Amino acid sequence: MKSVTVQLDRTAPSVTGASVGEHKNGWYDQDFNFAVAATDENSGVAQIEVKLNEGDWTTYNGSISITQEGLNTVEYRATDKAGNVSVVQTSELRLDKTAPSTEASLLNGANETSWNHQNVTFAISATDTNSGLASTEVKIDDADWVLYTEPVTISAEGIHKILYRATDLAGNIASAKSITVQLDKNAPAIKLTQDGGAIHDVFADGKLLFNLSVTDAVSGVSSQALTLDDQAITSGAAIDASTLTLGVHTVKATAVDKAGNVSEVSYTFLIDTNLLTVQNLMENFAATGEVKNKGILTSLEAKLNTAQKFVEKGKPDQAAKHLQDLKATLSSYANNGNVSQHAATVLNANLEYLLTHVIK
Repeated sequence: MKSVTVQLDRTAPSVTGASVGEHKNGWYDQDFNFAVAATDENSGVAQIEVKLNEGDWTTYNGSISITQEGLNTVEYRATDKAGNVSVVQTSELRLDKTAPSTEASLLNGANETSWNHQNVTFAISATDTNSGLASTEVKIDDADWVLYTEPVTISAEGIHKILYRATDLAGNIASAKSITVQLDKNAPAIKLTQDGGAIHDVFADGKLLFNLSVTDAVSGVSSQALTLDDQAITSGAAIDASTLTLGVHTVKATAVDKAGNVSEVSYTFLIDTNLLTVQNLMENFAATGEVKNKGILTSLEAKLNTAQKFVEKGKPDQAAKHLQDLKATLSSYANNGNVSQHAATVLNANLEYLLTHVIK
């Protein structure tokens, strides 16, 4: 008696697939492998085939390497030795190896020195073309990283370093970038003194010495200016009061810091005169040769002293008469060269001021 063995397998293999590695939110942040396994309880597995994205079906060789960013589709099937083919299985695999892109912008820009004089607001934008953004963070100076949700305003003066970064759903973290915000909201401090003290009146035979000191503790001083009656003068340089007209004058100091803050101080003072001042001026001019000789000086002082005596006696009319006579003498001396035109002009201006404002 003979026998025949019949092997019958009408059931397709069972096929499964699984990825190797960790992922976040369904996204991998680095290349990974996908493994396929098949079983067949009867005839046994003959082959496993795989298809990646739009590629062709190929024989499975132990693993599939996923390296293309974005959505990857893996199809896989198994055939047993009886020729049964499994239903095609599909797995969707997502890969994002690229960190988000970030940018920061100042909503109100600094000046050409990179300093701001008012509160600064900055905004951060972040994009991710694959998995999408998970979060954006910001760190100001020595503070901790915090979640960024809306534009941030810097109101504290000083130099601030701002770091920012973004994380995508795959867990990729962008390298931190930085911007610097420099803020100075206060104008420079000005100290203007005259002869080391407060601004004060000066007699015409004296000198004026203005000293300007400007400080700015935050951005620093950009420029400073000192003017007398709107004309630039030099700090610390003596000015002969006789070169100024008698009456009210204005000294002004202006300072600008690197953020553009401006401060200004202004003071008025008087260039005054009296009979003693006129006498001192005469002697000064004699010393510099603008009154020709001692005899001319004595002649002028005699007329001045006569006017002084009438003032002391309470007779302003007589004092004024002698001052007018002194003016005429000065003009005459100026014409014949005994007194310089400059000296005569200065002395007559003082005498006229006395006649108009003091001796009436």
